[in-house]
Amino acid sequence: MTVISTVITQFCTAHASDSMVTRGKNEKDYHILDLKSTKIVCVRRWSGAMTYFGLAVCDDLKTGNRLWSTLEWLRSQANNATQFNAPEEFARDLATKLDHKINSLPITDEKEKGIGIHFTAYEDVDGIPIPEFFHITNFANVEYKQLLPEGVRVTRETYNNLTNDGDSPRSRHGEPEYRREVRKRLSSGGMLIFNNGDTDMFNIASDAIRGIMNEAKKRNILQPRNDPKAHRELAMWPIELVAKVQKNFIKSGYQKVGGDLHNLSITPIGEYASETGDDRC
Repeated sequence: MTVISTVITQFCTAHASDSMVTRGKNEKDYHILDLKSTKIVCVRRWSGAMTYFGLAVCDDLKTGNRLWSTLEWLRSQANNATQFNAPEEFARDLATKLDHKINSLPITDEKEKGIGIHFTAYEDVDGIPIPEFFHITNFANVEYKQLLPEGVRVTRETYNNLTNDGDSPRSRHGEPEYRREVRKRLSSGGMLIFNNGDTDMFNIASDAIRGIMNEAKKRNILQPRNDPKAHRELAMWPIELVAKVQKNFIKSGYQKVGGDLHNLSITPIGEYASETGDDRC
């Protein structure tokens, strides 16, 4: 699997991921294919980015030829983003093409077709860039054992997660009144943290880090940091912690998070930054 995370505040969005890619028959019997490559793709059309989890590659096991690379495919889609007028239009087109492509691959185990994408973008409302998080996935839940019968779908997540409003239809969350509410909540100090992959381990690590910061705040010794580097750190630290624990304390053969770490931050005015070279995408 993997672990990816996305942090959103009024100041910027940040993505982070590990780089482990594996292939195997079961939880323990697997082969490591990659420990270096990024899982983050820039979508400069809307000061955005995509990070993926789940299906990474598909090879012809007889010839060894690579039939599919999620990273390369997403890069090709990002390069064509200029033909779309809005990020949601791009996201829905991507979901349709992704579903068709995955189902054309010679993968016999349906669960191996599971994939998810964190897509962030800034949308202009009243002349103000407001961040949105599009979750593009065919996983039915965070247990990652069952796929959605309808295939890959797209959902907007910022409004729901900031307001806990489960009654309003998600189909309307792209309308100006909902986007303005997202901006209002973020401007009041709201923060969104999304993660996928090993969600349970990530949340434990993330909660611990935020718990330490909250304790420092109670002691009146916390130095607020709103810079992009701090956002990249918040996105990446839990992944780093999970990877280190799995490497040093998990039984041999069960590590699914690891390799090089990657990060990227993007400000509302489109400034990209990274310690890991991912701003050069």
